[in-house]
Amino acid sequence: ARAAFERGLDLSPGWWQLDEHLAQISLLEGDVDGALAAYEALVDRAPSPELMDAIAAIHRDEGRTAEMLAWRDRARAAHEARLALFPEAAAGHAVDHWLELEDEPERLVALAETNRDARPGGEAQTKLAMAYLRAERASDALEIVTRLAETPWSTPETHAVGAIVLELAGDAAGAERHRVLAEALAPGAMARAAW
Repeated sequence: ARAAFERGLDLSPGWWQLDEHLAQISLLEGDVDGALAAYEALVDRAPSPELMDAIAAIHRDEGRTAEMLAWRDRARAAHEARLALFPEAAAGHAVDHWLELEDEPERLVALAETNRDARPGGEAQTKLAMAYLRAERASDALEIVTRLAETPWSTPETHAVGAIVLELAGDAAGAERHRVLAEALAPGAMARAAW
């Protein structure tokens, strides 16, 4: 992946989204300081709330609460500005922010429902199920997981969420089926969904 993105930069120098993916790779490789520096440099070039979210998450994971809160608040303000202009277009990325960095379940559900209404596919449905779980609306999450299981939509994230929801509903066999599918598609999927 790194070689492909570096080749992309050779072909399109300065394309900030390619630099963003290189920062993601650095983080996955364990170069936290390098990833953080890359993200901070990117925010100077492209003040995207998604980049600010990444910086906030790094600080959170490194135990730097004050820095995390500052970047989270800056990202929230940028997401809110986008939502004010283009709610349906901005809802998807805003849902990711509220899922990962905020503790406002009602706002999260409202954003996830807006996102689902704008793009009712499996990804938005999965994020809505996550939002319902965060808002302690397990029966609503179960309804979504059950509907998704009847479609061809099959991603590690969807199956991991399905496993969690079905386990909470007392369906151990269904939960195990989803757990196996999630891990077969992407080892570690259950750990990433453990929040």
